[in-house]
Amino acid sequence: MSDGSPAKPPLKPLPKPKRQRLRVFRVEGLFGKYDHTIPLRWDERVTVLHGPNGVGKTAVLRLIDAVGRGKVAEIAKEIPFRRIEVELEDGTRIEWREATEEEKKTPRLGGRKDLAVHWFTQGSPWSARRLWSGAGDLAAGFTHWPQPGRSDRPAARWFRGADRTLLGPGASYRAAQRLVNDPGLQPLFVRVNRLDVPSIGWDWLQRSMSYEEHWNKLGVNGKSELGWGEDVQTTLQAYIYRLADLKKQTTIDYGALDQQLDRTLPSRLMRESFEVLGLDALRTRLAELDDRRAALTSFGLLAPAKEGERPPIDAVNEKNALFLSLYVADSDAKLSLLERFADKLVILRDKLNARLLNKRLDLTHAEGLTILDHDGSTLPLDKLSSGEQHQLVLLVDLLFHTAPGSLLLIDEPELSMHVVWQQQVLPDLLDIAKLSDFDVIVATHSPDIIGPYNLPGGGALGQGDGVIGDTTASPTAARQEAAIRNALVLMRNTRTEAILLVEGPTDEHFWRQVGREKVYPKPCNGREGVLKELRAVHAGGPIPGLLAVIDADWDHIEGTQHRLADLFTTDTRDLESLLVLCERAFDDVVWSHADPDARRAIEASEGADLRALLLERARLFGRLRWLHRQRGCRFTFHEALLNTYVDEKTWRVNEVGLLNALLGLGLAPDEATLRAELAALPEVQDAWLCRGHDLLILLARALSGPLMLAHQKRQPNKDDVLRALTLVALSSGALHPTRLFVALRAWGVQNPTYAFL
Repeated sequence: MSDGSPAKPPLKPLPKPKRQRLRVFRVEGLFGKYDHTIPLRWDERVTVLHGPNGVGKTAVLRLIDAVGRGKVAEIAKEIPFRRIEVELEDGTRIEWREATEEEKKTPRLGGRKDLAVHWFTQGSPWSARRLWSGAGDLAAGFTHWPQPGRSDRPAARWFRGADRTLLGPGASYRAAQRLVNDPGLQPLFVRVNRLDVPSIGWDWLQRSMSYEEHWNKLGVNGKSELGWGEDVQTTLQAYIYRLADLKKQTTIDYGALDQQLDRTLPSRLMRESFEVLGLDALRTRLAELDDRRAALTSFGLLAPAKEGERPPIDAVNEKNALFLSLYVADSDAKLSLLERFADKLVILRDKLNARLLNKRLDLTHAEGLTILDHDGSTLPLDKLSSGEQHQLVLLVDLLFHTAPGSLLLIDEPELSMHVVWQQQVLPDLLDIAKLSDFDVIVATHSPDIIGPYNLPGGGALGQGDGVIGDTTASPTAARQEAAIRNALVLMRNTRTEAILLVEGPTDEHFWRQVGREKVYPKPCNGREGVLKELRAVHAGGPIPGLLAVIDADWDHIEGTQHRLADLFTTDTRDLESLLVLCERAFDDVVWSHADPDARRAIEASEGADLRALLLERARLFGRLRWLHRQRGCRFTFHEALLNTYVDEKTWRVNEVGLLNALLGLGLAPDEATLRAELAALPEVQDAWLCRGHDLLILLARALSGPLMLAHQKRQPNKDDVLRALTLVALSSGALHPTRLFVALRAWGVQNPTYAFL
């Protein structure tokens, strides 16, 4: 039934405020005596509030957190101020200040008569209009003024007839109310009591899948092997379940994507709306997928692949190229989802293990997050030092609880930390903030947090004109070197054994077996990573008991010499080739894993012993890699080429197919040119030319193919061969005569406290 009034236009739902970056925060009259302006350093992502106790650093963080959560009215009861203003990324400004007597009589947004809220925007119909004066002019005509948390439909009914155009300010009010309650900052506040109260609160624990599963498995004594009972009382206890939940959710999301892609595969295959790869590119991509799956399996994010689950690389042909191209694209999408989580796990493990003394973080355990003692036993988290606990909590919050685009607030990150640890806080924040795309505001009174980073005059809280947050944190080369050296000094202060900089996990495992408890191998992200860290050390003076070992790579062939003290290189091209070319280790492994009759048959038919045949095959690949390096080709010379063009039954190299594949990738314009350039390369020692991984793959292909023992249940792979070679070489002392081991023993004589050979 109509009342004769014109139909009112529908109210359109307002969009949720987009995520915003905070540009500037201002507070006046804090505690009645402090005025602070904080311009955030967007370029570096990290803003440091630095000053002595009592100038309001924690209060500023609490106020920013309250702004982000729409709780300014509540916090104003605890922290007195005269005025707060925030400026957001899109130019919007919101102001909270003491209300005038006139404003106290008008409708209000903030829930307190003595607090007025003003809203200034750009590019909108109510641009630069104070919310209260603009809305207050209309208040007298409202039959019911909307209050926070209540519907504003009664107010909308007031606008009728000729006045219905005034509906705009009503919608403006709704937008203002929403903006003030949620300006889009997404704050996460890491407080000083972070070991007792998680930054994400406790509510999630009631819904935790891992928490429920854990207690369902416990016996009548109500104790877990980690050392606590039914009640979770600390943040670290809670974060075990939190990481396990995130891991479960990641695998659930992976499964959902897997099912979705499987359901739509036939239709997508029919449409052919994807890139069809060439055969060589397919083989390379399939090999890369296998490597990625292996890494994810080590974190428990994927179950080990069963035989027949993956398409064999050597089965790629024109008939299945269309299907396999789609399979590769789908697999890449699914693995990328898991890798985003795995990348954070790697950062957490590496950064924490660089600081832990005689213990390490393990992320493959069923509990999700476990500390292992020096003997491999599980260590209860409450046995970590206070500084170690703070470090772990901060890293988990940084990596797993701070969403892209959000604002992380950290109060006193230096709590319980050694001075050298404090100097590493800012470099870690800079790295992770840029990687994960969020902003950080740190409140500290420790000059060691600033470390080598600049703090301009007047930039400290409570000094000069009161401007804070102007700490420059741009990581120049000198600052990066200082940060690297500080981290290594920290490691030196917390470890008694020799510190050995190595290229990666394989080297780390090898040298750990060599030195046992006398050496701590530190992976450095490749050969250049080792050199970078060693240069940083020498820029500030040597660190006792620190040395480095790198693969010689092309140094022997190209005559490159590194003039860095405490740096040692392999006799051969790399560590793996040093092991394969160790005669004692090679003979023992072949004798144990090869069929003697098959070995004699191959040696007789080709007129050379097995070791010479292995080097002959590896030599071809080595010279092709050398040419690839000289020409500066942009494609990757992938190990898949070995699996594809070395016959698994005869162990012969399909040289024509291999060269044609490389021609297709752009190594040379034609086969004649390619062969001519290969022939023009000078003769060099096989030990300098042959890549260790090529030797391992070729040897594994022989031992799993024509030389395989009849009773052997499983085909050995290159990792099996490497483990066997390492075991024999170290147990027999076969590596002791090598130039590398002789040099390391000489270093031990000069540094007897840290000798490990």
